[in-house]
Amino acid sequence: GTSPIHDLKEAKIRHAMMLLTTQQELSISEIAQKLGYENEYHFIRMFKSACGMPPGAYRKQSKI
Repeated sequence: GTSPIHDLKEAKIRHAMMLLTTQQELSISEIAQKLGYENEYHFIRMFKSACGMPPGAYRKQSKI
């Protein structure tokens, strides 16, 4: 019952969450590029909108 664009955004966010927790050597900018975002700040806004926190905070929280 969702649009293909919505499904794609959700898949990108799930992939970002996995990369943030398993690929500590990748920067936020590199992860954004891997996911197809041309603008790191757009990625950060999308991630925060979906997860309630920016990707850097999510990465720090997952280290605990």
